[in-house]
Amino acid sequence: MLARLKSRYVHYPMPDCNHCAIRDYSPCSGVPEALLNRLQRLRNKPTTLQPKTHLYRQGDVQGQFYLLYNGWVMLYKTLRTGKRHILRYALPGDFISLQSDLNSPMNHSAQSLTPSILCSFPRRSIIEIMENMPQFTTQLALLSARYYEYQTSISHRSAQESIAFLFLDFYERIKLYEQGSIENIFLPITQEDIADTLGLTPVHVNRTLRLLAKQGVLEFQHQQLKVSDLSALYELAGYEPYQNPSSLLSII
Repeated sequence: MLARLKSRYVHYPMPDCNHCAIRDYSPCSGVPEALLNRLQRLRNKPTTLQPKTHLYRQGDVQGQFYLLYNGWVMLYKTLRTGKRHILRYALPGDFISLQSDLNSPMNHSAQSLTPSILCSFPRRSIIEIMENMPQFTTQLALLSARYYEYQTSISHRSAQESIAFLFLDFYERIKLYEQGSIENIFLPITQEDIADTLGLTPVHVNRTLRLLAKQGVLEFQHQQLKVSDLSALYELAGYEPYQNPSSLLSII
């Protein structure tokens, strides 16, 4: 149904905050039920996006902030050279559009990669939420720390190590939502996206993916990731597994 939607923004029925399916993976995870009702009253109508649709662009003045309920959203900056630098991929439970200066135009863009549904809140309400819901604020601080760790961990590595880290990060995050083991994972990204995330060329990405497949570590074709040797992938990435879903998600 979502693929047939024609308008840019479409309102979609949403559960209340007390019955939210992704509550445990979001900053709302530690908020008491009484305060969740207060959060519910602050929430605007949800936003639904078609794939490849911008939620906002760098330089826009944004009146809302968002919590991703369903789908994938890519966050990226356009550099002075015109090149794209992908900052992060938001998954359900991730907080989107928060930045240090709430009154300034957005310093990055957000684009959906799949049909996506987002909870939206008035931008002015973030101060009220932080002042009255310390659990929410604590989670935001932990999420910010996780994003910083991600950025510092993914840089200054070889191409093999960087790609291994990126895919293992996807694997660990998606595993939070799945029951049991997972072997094949849908990743709605391209080799060009990987290149713009890691600062590599598409040719280098393609060559490295073929090498990882030859080594029996992983395969990535047609937006499907198959992890063949998880232990080897962990060793190559030097990755620290997620320990607490509510405190180890990403935020921009």
